[in-house]
Amino acid sequence: MGPQKDKPAFTYQLTEAVTKLKEELAVVAVEPTYVGVADGAVTNWTQLEALTDRQVTDYYHVSERLGKIAATLKGGKSRQQEWLAQQKDRLLEQDDGADLVIQAVEDLLTGAAAPRQIKSAAKRSVVQEHLTYLRNQRPRLDYYGMRRDKLPIGSGPVEAGCKTLVKARLGGSGMRWLITGADDILISRSQVLTDGRYDQYWRKRMQYAA
Repeated sequence: MGPQKDKPAFTYQLTEAVTKLKEELAVVAVEPTYVGVADGAVTNWTQLEALTDRQVTDYYHVSERLGKIAATLKGGKSRQQEWLAQQKDRLLEQDDGADLVIQAVEDLLTGAAAPRQIKSAAKRSVVQEHLTYLRNQRPRLDYYGMRRDKLPIGSGPVEAGCKTLVKARLGGSGMRWLITGADDILISRSQVLTDGRYDQYWRKRMQYAA
């Protein structure tokens, strides 16, 4: 599916593509778990909840948020890195990791040692902003469960694929594309970039050659 010019067009095309994929897999009795991975934007989840079985907030977005919280702490780089590593470990390795991380951030603001934790009042507002984000995303922070079930927790592979598959081919200097043309060229490019798929395609085509 090529890039779309606006959000409604993208929503329509994505819904059509996912629906078609589900129908094709149902024919061959394949029932995968559909996972929606995105950042914290509400509009993403409104769309993905209707299309996927499980949703997860991109782990690397959350890690960046935790990094910004860590940067507000007193005690120098070593203290900040220690705190950040502890929170990331909790998210990945503990079943209740999300709750523990949220509690740790809350303690920075309201715990007994809170007055000695954060550099300034301005930094406290930064921590509060990211705490609100974590609370809002809490239903989608089950990284331990997702990893246990061997499901993705980040959008990195998809983003890398977009750069390699889409941007590198469609984003050349002076290039302009209609949706149909972009879709056709991306189908061909995906076959070239997938080991064995291009030759497989032509072997099948040659079966019908005159």
